Amino acid sequence: MSSYSQPFKWYHLVWTTYGRRPCLKIAAAAPLCERALRTAAARQGWTIDTILVSETQLHVLLATPAEIPWQVVPRILLGSAEQTLKEAGLASASRPLFAERGWCVPLASGVSVTTVRRHLRHRKLQSRSASFGRSQQQ
Repeated sequence: MSSYSQPFKWYHLVWTTYGRRPCLKIAAAAPLCERALRTAAARQGWTIDTILVSETQLHVLLATPAEIPWQVVPRILLGSAEQTLKEAGLASASRPLFAERGWCVPLASGVSVTTVRRHLRHRKLQSRSASFGRSQQQ
């Protein structure tokens, strides 16, 4: 039996705002959040494929080296995003922004990665077109 090790692992991470409060103002929070997450991941040598920011959730599709324990990934990324949003005044300094535990699932196959990527990109396009429709009505 040959030993085969993957060079990296893919994860889909989801964090929900504390109490599911709709507190992420998309126009302001999304670019800051994305930049903070990508910077934190790059410092670790990780690659973020897709990020989706909604009013109550934050989704990330990313790859890490295979030897990185999955428990480390959400802590590092979430801490960076939360700190950035608090420093920008987009989150309360006294209350938690996100629920304590997020959801982190390793994706076992390329098919799973592609499925999650498509889903997140589709939701991102839907939210953009919904925002565009609301701005045209006003």
